[in-house]
Amino acid sequence: MSGFRWKEEFTPWNNGKFVGGIDQESVSGSINGPHVGSAVGTPFAYGTAGSADVPTFRVSSLFAGLSHNIQISTAWVMQPSVGVRSYSSNIYAAKAAPNAGVSFISDRATIYANYVEGLLYPGAETYTLTRAIPMAFSANNGWDRLSPSQNKHSELGVKWQASAQTRIDLSVFQDEISNRYIWTGFYVGAGLGNPATAASGTWSNNFPTYRVSGTEASVKHQINRQWTVFGGVTTLDSSLSNLPYVPKTAVSIGVNGKISDYRLALDAQHQSSMYSLTQDRGDFSPNQVGSLTVANARVSRPVAGLGKKGEVYAAVNNLFDANYQYNAGYPMPGRNFRVGLIASF
Repeated sequence: MSGFRWKEEFTPWNNGKFVGGIDQESVSGSINGPHVGSAVGTPFAYGTAGSADVPTFRVSSLFAGLSHNIQISTAWVMQPSVGVRSYSSNIYAAKAAPNAGVSFISDRATIYANYVEGLLYPGAETYTLTRAIPMAFSANNGWDRLSPSQNKHSELGVKWQASAQTRIDLSVFQDEISNRYIWTGFYVGAGLGNPATAASGTWSNNFPTYRVSGTEASVKHQINRQWTVFGGVTTLDSSLSNLPYVPKTAVSIGVNGKISDYRLALDAQHQSSMYSLTQDRGDFSPNQVGSLTVANARVSRPVAGLGKKGEVYAAVNNLFDANYQYNAGYPMPGRNFRVGLIASF
């Protein structure tokens, strides 16, 4: 993996701001495994070990944005903004993604509306998977003919400093996802026990367009100079009821503070049941995982000799040893511990 990022900001006129730059990343390498030596598209392609070079996947992205502050009253400033990000790939078609928004800003509140388009380009996994399990794909499987997935994100929100100690954030949003790239046809009606089944897997952008609507709310309150509490809730509603990784409700709470020379952090999250996508070697089936509640704790002590941010710490993850999963059949760790130190120079 290699790449670079370059970003520039400057003020072309009074109350105006320009942001621009370029990002580039490249991924390449090789793969080896028990079936890699077999030809892609061969139903009997088992047990021929080998290696294969992975072609370079390179994506370059130019971006530019412009905003301007307009004083509309003694208390409020309006800040419209517009921008675009263009993508160029050495394998896939070039695309562009625009963004626009407006914010109304005062000393204690910001009200905003944004529209952003995002693109996700296929990566090395498309080619690599065809070589890792060549018996699952047709020879002409389309890995190099895909289009990037697209997300159109719209959001309305407010950030309110209710008091010197309390901050409240509220937003409603919608994501419209189209051209999601997937691979299908993995041993339809059969599994590894039936190698006579024709290799039929192909890559495509045929997943249906869907929408996810949601709300987010969070509160952060400083109790005193030593202690701060926070809480948040997110609700999601997808147009596809069995879409993986979309819980209806997620809640998080936490507290941070100091006791003598020690810093203490406690947090917990609750998430409702959701579907997850599990590959069972025979087909793809959405499986539901149950709701979960997980808590964590961390205590640390600053150490001056380790630098400005230096500290020693101990942490307990999954404090109450909950049994939970994000993906069906893949349980997460039970209660586990970590100790360490952080040094900064």
